[in-house]
Amino acid sequence: MAYLSSIFNILLAFFAIASCILMFVTLTNAYRLRNILLSWDSGKLLGFPLFASVFMLFTLSMFAGVTIMGLSGYTAILSCYVLMSFNWLVSSYFMSRRYITDHGIVKNINDPSQTIPWSNVHDLVEIENESGISFAFFYLPYSGPGDSRQCIRVELRVPNVHLDPFRRIMDHKLGRRFSNSQVTVPGYKQIN
Repeated sequence: MAYLSSIFNILLAFFAIASCILMFVTLTNAYRLRNILLSWDSGKLLGFPLFASVFMLFTLSMFAGVTIMGLSGYTAILSCYVLMSFNWLVSSYFMSRRYITDHGIVKNINDPSQTIPWSNVHDLVEIENESGISFAFFYLPYSGPGDSRQCIRVELRVPNVHLDPFRRIMDHKLGRRFSNSQVTVPGYKQIN
């Protein structure tokens, strides 16, 4: 039975190291972004990601409870969980943050398919709903000659506070190629 406990401790240490690597890669990608014109938080809990925040609060409360009760045998294990939850929270925060740069739109800094260069946008749709305004961007990713390319759709919800600056940036970057025209479907505005 002792070997099973050792296997679980090794597995826990492996995931703690993996979470450190994820946080390092995410922070590196965030630091490498250049010419950020606009950015905002998109987390559900005061700008922070919901599940990562709840997990962080849970692990901190468990760690505090173990410390208060004097159960020092669990301190090392819970320290690994606190480290993992901290790394997850930081990584999730920067991954859920939206960046509008001079080069394009970065919806997720760790996922290149969620990054849209302004030059690749072929169409977009503005969608009004009760929670705010979203933009659906349609773009063709760069591929080599002779490759068949599929149009990719990425939806971006823009908070009302950042809506006017975002529209100004969009008009500056895409205005030469698109002209605004109202469609007859209520709640939608299409730019061709």
